[in-house]
Amino acid sequence: MSDQSSRPETPAATDPHDRPVPESQGAVQDLQARHPGLTGHDHAAGAPPPMGLAIAALVIGAISFLEASVPVIGVLSFLAGPLAIVFGVIALRKRQKKALAIAGIVLGAAGMLIAGIVTIMVAYFANQIIGTHTVRYVVTSDRPGTVAYFNGTETVTEEINGDWQRDVSFTGLPYASLSVDSEGTATLGCQVSMDGSSATTNTGTGEVSCVTGNMQFWHQLPGQ
Repeated sequence: MSDQSSRPETPAATDPHDRPVPESQGAVQDLQARHPGLTGHDHAAGAPPPMGLAIAALVIGAISFLEASVPVIGVLSFLAGPLAIVFGVIALRKRQKKALAIAGIVLGAAGMLIAGIVTIMVAYFANQIIGTHTVRYVVTSDRPGTVAYFNGTETVTEEINGDWQRDVSFTGLPYASLSVDSEGTATLGCQVSMDGSSATTNTGTGEVSCVTGNMQFWHQLPGQ
């Protein structure tokens, strides 16, 4: 006789209700019975892979990119950017949604780059504006009067008998103000020079004033 007649038949797989299980499903159950570790994987049952880390990388990367160009607030991109990159790399290693993970990495890196450029530009312009400045105040008057000028911290008042001049140095914003008044119809003039450049002048009778910090002064800065 053939060996097949003496080979015992494998009983068909059944479910808990003693109903026959399809052959393909029975094979899966048999494989899971032989390898219990497979029962904890959703992929074995055909479930879609998780995307939590990939989505987190995309969202954090987008935040890093959007806030990067905002001065001061943009420094937060130096925190959000690396987080997006780390989450994106971990998501790729865990075989999560590749497109989302890569997009998060790219946005996080771009956010850090833009934030770095903006920070350098802000620091440069702040250094150009806030620094040590030398101001020269000049008053022309044919009669006694009173002058008031800003010395970098406060307004100082002095009595004058005619022409007057004062040099002041201070650290801070390039702001200066000078005013002079005299009784009667005295002919008055004022001039303010900032860091060697004439900032503003004015003439009149009775009272005149000169104030810097306006657009006229900025256009006279080197390179403007």
